[in-house]
Amino acid sequence: MANWSSEEDVVLIELNARGFGWNYIARVLNTTKTPHDCAARWNNVLRPGINDESPFDLIERTTLNELYQTHGARWSRIASHLGRSPRAVKEMWLQMQMEPE
Repeated sequence: MANWSSEEDVVLIELNARGFGWNYIARVLNTTKTPHDCAARWNNVLRPGINDESPFDLIERTTLNELYQTHGARWSRIASHLGRSPRAVKEMWLQMQMEPE
């Protein structure tokens, strides 16, 4: 993911709050940021309610396992149940697969 300035974050937050789409936001930023970059920045970093700072607890790990059985690798859908970013959920899933049973 490209580096983001605090000014770009502010613009993204403001325009997203006003309901503008990722294509429009990318054009307003007038940088090399793509609509996908904007959406990823929002979903993985800026979206309110994301808790990627604390480690996953046992309940979250169990829930992640159950949700994976139901939804497969739909990380965004699983993340919405856990209050985590899709990236953090995927990384935890991969880490759990490497752990001995």
